[in-house]
Amino acid sequence: MGSGKAEKYVKKVGASEAYSRHIIWLHDFLASRQKTTLMWADIVLKDKKIIDKLPKDIQMLVWSYAPSEEFRSMIRPVQEAGFDFWVVPGNSMWSTVFPMMPDYEKNIANFARDGHQLGSKGLINTAWNDSGEALLNSSWHAFGWGAEMAWKPIVATEHDAAEQERAERICIFDTNFNFQFFHFYNNENIIADFLR
Repeated sequence: MGSGKAEKYVKKVGASEAYSRHIIWLHDFLASRQKTTLMWADIVLKDKKIIDKLPKDIQMLVWSYAPSEEFRSMIRPVQEAGFDFWVVPGNSMWSTVFPMMPDYEKNIANFARDGHQLGSKGLINTAWNDSGEALLNSSWHAFGWGAEMAWKPIVATEHDAAEQERAERICIFDTNFNFQFFHFYNNENIIADFLR
């Protein structure tokens, strides 16, 4: 932002003001058509001047694709500013052929948990598949895990308890995944183990 045709404008009003005005214009355009604005929260989380100017009926998409012990510290500023929000984890499949399972399993589970406990409107599980190497069908496990966690998130927040709860849920999920996707009836997690 602030290059090309917009350079003079951004220099005149400042980057925060230019960004705020643009988002407000988009919001008003969508609201006039009875639509709700959802926007990525990363820019507003970095600049309080922006978040304070935005209409409170915008719904924020709080995202992170890295595994983390907690996401509450990312969610709270949006929540405390008065916005409804969604949590947005990812399937850890960028610049790679197969997703990074341990990364997305923790990212999705902990984000879903923290979002649910703090009042998220829901979960949007992203699959960017950047750089063109990805084989989309290898993401079905990640998509299913996202649905599982959105439907019934883990509860534990303390590290060891959360790790144990997530491991137990993954074991059950893998058995169901093998049955539903590949019709393995013997309770062996052969496909999920192979992917892992």
